[in-house]
Formats: sequence, C-alpha cells, structure tokens
Amino acid sequence: MCGDGMRSMALLTIRSTFFALLLAAASDLLACSCPSWTIQENIDAAQVVVRARLTEARLLPRLYKVEMTFAVSQVFKGDVRPGVMKVRTAESEAVCGVAVVVPREYVLFIDRNGEVSWCSGTFRLTKGDRFEPRLQEFLRVVKKGNPSTAPHR
Repeated sequence: MCGDGMRSMALLTIRSTFFALLLAAASDLLACSCPSWTIQENIDAAQVVVRARLTEARLLPRLYKVEMTFAVSQVFKGDVRPGVMKVRTAESEAVCGVAVVVPREYVLFIDRNGEVSWCSGTFRLTKGDRFEPRLQEFLRVVKKGNPSTAPHR
C-alpha cells in the first residue's frame, strides 16, 4: 500500500511539473515579441510620428481592435496637424497592442494603416515607468535635428 501511494505521489509530481513547464512555454509563445529596432528605425518605418494624449478608447470586438482617440500636441513626422486623431491597436498586449490608459500621453509611431503597436515604437510619456529609457533615447534623436522627424509639408 505504501509503495502504491508513493508511486501515485511521484506521478502527480511529474504531471504537475510537466504541465507547469508546458504552460510556461505556451505563455512565451503567446507573448508579444518585437524586433529590436532603434528609435531611428522606428521613425523611418512610420508614416506619422506624434506626441499625443489619449482621450478616449473603444473596443471594436469584431475586429479584435481598440480604436483610440488622441489629442495631438506635437508632430515629429508626417502630414498631420495638431488636433484630434484616431488610431487603432490590437485589443491585447499579448499580441503587441498598446495598453490603453486614459488620459496618458504617448509618442505614437503610426503605420500606413493608421495602426500602432508596441513593436512600431509607440511608448508612453510617463517618467518613472518602464518606457523612461525609450523616452530619453527618442528625445536625443529628435534633438539632433534629424530630417526624418521634420513635419512633411
């Protein structure tokens, strides 16, 4: 009897360990994974780069997207003017969608489809969070007077 109980406990431990490892591997596969682009590469790839405050967001469930409304305060690249702008992102950060935090301020790297993602270079402009080094790098690139960050006319 004691031997059967030990075997059952050992099998349970092995199964639990196996499933824990399987879940860990699956979560890595489902997580957002972006190329390691520089700020300059993100600027070059974007159609529009702006500084803007998120004012509203609404879920578009059939598209698995979130439509976000921003108040644009500064244009770094693209043929847009300060004012209201709508962009879309994936509804989940697991697939690189931008976290929706109203009324947070962002630097948006917008593609030709009017979409943003963490992979496009988009980041929040909030001191003290995980994007602070990205903000400092972005400001250095912009301060250099880089021609690709000049507004297009």
